[in-house]
Amino acid sequence: MVYAVVESGGKQYVARSGEMIDVDRLRLKEGEKVTFDKVLLIAGDGSAQVGSPHVSGAKVLGHVVEEFKGPKVIVFKYKPKIRYRKRQGHRQWYTRVAIDDVVEPGQAKTTAEKAETKSEAKASKPAAGAKAKQEPRAKAPDKKAEQDKSTKAEGSAKKAPAAKKPTTKKKASGTGKKASGTSKDKKAE
Repeated sequence: MVYAVVESGGKQYVARSGEMIDVDRLRLKEGEKVTFDKVLLIAGDGSAQVGSPHVSGAKVLGHVVEEFKGPKVIVFKYKPKIRYRKRQGHRQWYTRVAIDDVVEPGQAKTTAEKAETKSEAKASKPAAGAKAKQEPRAKAPDKKAEQDKSTKAEGSAKKAPAAKKPTTKKKASGTGKKASGTSKDKKAE
């Protein structure tokens, strides 16, 4: 039986045809196709191919079964003698993928891949003699017209008078003496 070691989300997983693997969340809907191109090793039937870093031309095909949360992990922070304790839980999201096929580098396309490529080719080509319809481009909005409308709308609304800023007197820095250098005692004389 042929198996492969694939990389997904910075982690390595052993993938065998017909089995399921739980990988980090891929954000795909249930039933969508998944192709793992980063194949690090293909082994089985007495031979092994090791990539450097990846085996070129090798793929692992599968489909998404479900997305689920893993078990709860408790994160507990503690600092002695200062009464600091913090407890927090975390549940990681995973995607369960069913492995459909392990494609080796010189292996012909599987029947599923052949059917997919044929259906994609038919969908991408228009019918014979039919011209592809082009949708008209939307015009960019006229900036001057928008500015005129906005100024008219502002002119019709009553404008409130602008609030005046309160004036503040600056305090002179220093010991409180006047700039002329005379003190209170000299004035009294």
